[in-house]
Amino acid sequence: MWWRNTLAEALSDAGAIVTGIDAAGPGIEIAKLHAQDNNKSINYKESTAEDLLNSSEEKFDIVTCLEVLEHVPDPELLVHTCINLLKSGGDLFLSTINKNPRSWITAIVGAEYIFNILPKGTHEFNKFIKPSSLGSFIRSGDAELIESKGMFYNPITHKAHLNNDLGVNYLMYAKKS
Repeated sequence: MWWRNTLAEALSDAGAIVTGIDAAGPGIEIAKLHAQDNNKSINYKESTAEDLLNSSEEKFDIVTCLEVLEHVPDPELLVHTCINLLKSGGDLFLSTINKNPRSWITAIVGAEYIFNILPKGTHEFNKFIKPSSLGSFIRSGDAELIESKGMFYNPITHKAHLNNDLGVNYLMYAKKS
């Protein structure tokens, strides 16, 4: 997705050595082409986090898993895998969608049907995750939850900002013990 390679490229521009993964082949191929066209040195791989963990001894200083947890069959396993990909003391950044009526209205009705920001059927309400559950996944994976922030996106101005309202989209920052 465009926001994933945007983050990877921004981190690369800031001096990070970046490995970007995506389980979907077309998305990762587009990211590779974009990086090549813009002279970015990013190691993109078509892989799941679980496959990366099982196929390599490499550990990372930072792992991000943004807007993915609400699409996988076992989000707790993915959180634990992300933590296991970290070096000791490494930083984990997660983002997902809260599970409540407001998020259903905003992320499904609003984003998919009213504003057409996302294709219809992108989200399933039963896969949304309460912040308390995500915090529990983090703690059971041997990491410490450091901070939680809400994110508000304005579909008219296409601008986003962080706040303290975890009611719809939210991010969590954790550190591996």
